[in-house]
Amino acid sequence: MNIPDTTSWSLNPEVLKLMMTELEIDGEEKDSKVVIDFQNLNPFVLEQLDSDEMTLFVIPDWPCASWYKPLHKFIKAEAAILPEQPDLFLDPKGNPIGLLAWRCWLFYKA
Repeated sequence: MNIPDTTSWSLNPEVLKLMMTELEIDGEEKDSKVVIDFQNLNPFVLEQLDSDEMTLFVIPDWPCASWYKPLHKFIKAEAAILPEQPDLFLDPKGNPIGLLAWRCWLFYKA
C-alpha cells in the first residue's frame, strides 16, 4: 500500500466547520490544528494514550492496522465520519487533493 505524506495537508475549512459543529466543539478549540499524518499512525496513537492534551486528528478507517484496536479501545474521544468528497483535503497551497480511496474519521480528544 502506498501511503502518502499527509503531514502538510489540511482539512477543507468548510468541512472542518461542519464537523466541529457535529462534534459540538466551540470557542478557542476551533483554532486548533488538525493532525493528519497517515504514515506515522502507530507512534501517534501510542502518544495519544499518554497525552492529556486536546487533539483533533484524522484517522483513515483501516481496521486491520495495529493501531486501530488501541485507538478505539483505550482512547476516549469523540469521532465523526468525514464526508467522501474530492476536496476534503487540501495541499499546503490550498489546492484540493482529490478523492481518497479510504474512508476517514475526525477524532476529537479533549
